[in-house]
Formats: sequence, structure tokens, C-alpha cells
Amino acid sequence: MSISKIRNLANIAKKKSSNKLMTSSAQSFLFYGTSGAKSTLASAQLTDEPILVISPAGGSSHLENEFPNCVYYSIDSLTELEAITKDLEENMNIIRKVMALDEAERKVYKDKIFVKKYDVKTQQKELDSDWNDILNYANNGIFPFSSVVLEEIDIISSWITDEVEKKFSLEVIGQDKSNLASDWAELRRVLTMFYARLLKLPVRTIFATSDKLPKEQQNLTQITPNICSGAASRILISMIGNVFYVYKDLDRYYVRMQPNQSYLIRSKLAPVRGGIDIPEILDITNNPELFWELVKKCEELRENPKNKKEMDKKIDEKSVVKK
Repeated sequence: MSISKIRNLANIAKKKSSNKLMTSSAQSFLFYGTSGAKSTLASAQLTDEPILVISPAGGSSHLENEFPNCVYYSIDSLTELEAITKDLEENMNIIRKVMALDEAERKVYKDKIFVKKYDVKTQQKELDSDWNDILNYANNGIFPFSSVVLEEIDIISSWITDEVEKKFSLEVIGQDKSNLASDWAELRRVLTMFYARLLKLPVRTIFATSDKLPKEQQNLTQITPNICSGAASRILISMIGNVFYVYKDLDRYYVRMQPNQSYLIRSKLAPVRGGIDIPEILDITNNPELFWELVKKCEELRENPKNKKEMDKKIDEKSVVKK
């Protein structure tokens, strides 16, 4: 996949949405649970800029009409995911690099580095078009996508696990007790390195997955995100930082915002000095944007603590569910 492919994906959403510019902060989230509201919540961010939603088998494509600024990109293999991830990294790194250069430095960068990606004799028009797009993004301080959403990461983790099993010629990780758990160590390394690549993108990154029920034989008591097997799951939860449980109850949809003994929740939303009243449970029925309004308030307070008095307001009582 080329730079042109990334540009074309972004343009699909650009044509369907307004031209209002909004650059998302580079925050990361994990939504987990059995409810399909995870995809709706990830798609309902407060921006008109394109959002890329990557999903095995295109599970969320039905939301395309409801959220026209979202591009739902279906993948069927780890190879496809690796390709789109690599292109996202390359595109955003180039744009970030160009943002930091002055006019003269940009010309040198184009002539000595960027041009090497093309056969000038046959791809001059593509080169000029891609470079103009990069300049437009850099001049406006934005990227092709304001957010990248990766759905069903339990399936993606299983693809990665299959590759590690092939490397060690195993049917199941942990089967060979003679390798001193080197297969588990390799799985942990590969999983964390792959998801870290997405977390390093200079835009908001969102992961979605199902939930995992506690196992009594392992003395586990909490419902947790179904990410992967082994220690990599705990590492990734720490790396992501914001982990919320999304669920449906009596035809209404909720986000559990505060931890308890039954659910694993992590949050870095509220500033250290407080100022925002984070509800225990947020009712997002017919209004998933409510979650992102709360996120926005937390971001603004973190950037400007002097606004505490104006922003220290509770979420509307209709949207808050008590214990």
C-alpha cells in the first residue's frame, strides 16, 4: 500500500464530512465488553476529521451512514494489518517531520529523501500529488486521520499467536516445557511491540475487544479485556492507560468509568489535581458523544487548570447511574 492509498482512504471520509479542522490529542483507549456499542462509541468522537476504523471482516461497516467521517477498513489477515500499519507509520512520520522544517529545509528533504520513494520518470505526477498533500497536512498541523480504531484485537492477537507458534513449531504456546518459556517470552515481545507501533502514532488510538470472565481456578475475580494470553495482556493495559467497560442493560447502553471488584477499569482522564467529577457509570444511550464531551473537558482542564471553576460541573443526572 502506497502513500496514495492512505491519502485516498482519508479522502473518502473528507468528501462525506465537513471541512472543519480538528486535531485530536494523542490519547489511547481500550473499550471492552459484549455490547456492539463499543464500535459506536469509538466512531462518535467529537471531530469532523477522518477516523480510520480497522476491523477483521469489516464488522462495523454498518455504521458508515451514521458516522460519515469514519472509514471502515476491513482486513482478513495479519499481512493486511501489517501493511496498513506500516503505511500509517510512514505517512504520519513524514508529515510530522515536514511540520518541523522551514521552507528551505522542506525543499532539501523532498529532493534528497522523499523523491527516493518514486521512479521520477514514471511516477512524477504521483510524487507531486503526494508531496502537495503532505504539505497541506503539515501546514494545517493535522494528519490524514485524527484517530485510528483497531477492533476485535483478540482476533488480531490470535493471528500473532499463530505466527509465534509456527516459529517454534508448536501446536499451542507453552506446550514445550523444555524451552524455558522462551515461546511465551517471544509472544509477549511480539504482541507488545506490534500494539506499541499503533500507540506511538501521533493521533488518538482506540482498541476494542470482548470481555473475559474470571476463572476461579486462577483465583481471578474481575471481568477483564480479552486481549491475549500471558503477561502481554497486563503490559498492554498499562501501556494503553484508559480502559473502560461498555455494556447493555435493558435496552440501554452504559460505560463503566470507575473500577470496582468486578470490573477492570483504568483511567488517566482526570487531571491529578481534580476538577472533573467522573461518574461511576455513564449512560450513553442515543448519545455516545457524551463520553467524548467528558474526555474533552478533562483535556481542557489539564491544559488550563485555571478554568477549574467553570469546568467543575457534574454530568447531567440523566446520564449518570448510581451504584
